[in-house]
Amino acid sequence: MVKGFAQKDSRVRLVEGAPLEDGWTGKNFAAHQLAKYANGEYFIFTDADTVHFPKSISSAFGALITTKIDALSIYPRQLMVSFWERMSVPIINIALQCFIPFILIKKSKSPLFSTAIGQFMLFKREAYEKAGGYESIKGHLVDDIQMSKRVKKSGYKFMVFDGKNTIFCRMYKNLKGVVIGLTKSIYPAFNGNILALFSFTGLLSASLLFPFILLPLGAFLFDWPAAIIRLIIIQIIIILVIKTMLAIRYKQKMLDILLAPVSMAVIDALIFVSFFQAKYGEGLSWKGRVYDVSKSDKTRLVREGHRVN
Repeated sequence: MVKGFAQKDSRVRLVEGAPLEDGWTGKNFAAHQLAKYANGEYFIFTDADTVHFPKSISSAFGALITTKIDALSIYPRQLMVSFWERMSVPIINIALQCFIPFILIKKSKSPLFSTAIGQFMLFKREAYEKAGGYESIKGHLVDDIQMSKRVKKSGYKFMVFDGKNTIFCRMYKNLKGVVIGLTKSIYPAFNGNILALFSFTGLLSASLLFPFILLPLGAFLFDWPAAIIRLIIIQIIIILVIKTMLAIRYKQKMLDILLAPVSMAVIDALIFVSFFQAKYGEGLSWKGRVYDVSKSDKTRLVREGHRVN
């Protein structure tokens, strides 16, 4: 496919990748090599399974220039077909839009307020190089969030944008893909900080799962006061309204709104699987490789294997 583009446009080049070096994850090493070949003043990294509409690049540049920032990430509209995709992937938008203050991503210099998705990343060359590029995070499985943190640590401005009308992506196709894909990201996203991981898990569960459990318990088993029951009902209504708004915006199945507690239970299960695989199992699997991430400051390739899409 790349050769076909190269034959039509001399600006397109196919680069043969070098064998994976020790201490690197596969994607970071590939992106690092590509950056060394690039001559432009802007770098765009996009995943192979994204579908771009004609204005995806121009709208990203427009966002970069008009907001006067140095790097950005575009969140594609996620296509979800199977039940397990629909129960797990929407957590990306929920976590992003409900728990991360967008104004602080752009305005705050703290890397704590950083997020991104590796499906589309755009950098000014200067910001990319001063941040250390992908070489600075060569062993991280969650490259996108780490790169956004590196950009902010280097004193540059970073922001995320909604690309629902310019880029599509279907991340996984079945339960196995969901488990492998999300578990490889969850534990490393917290840099091995178990307290932060389970604090965030508790926040998510308290916000999106516990009300559905507490309502029947309080109403039928423990006979809680009516005021408490009303508060729980209000929280459930807020959850369903948020789910409805996101379902409309991203063209998701409306039936899945009623499965909100099931979705959160699935996420909780994936969080625990990610934790136990990382800390007590062989490691986390991605693109046919298994990585040991039990030490937060070092990622080690355990073995090669077969890719699972």
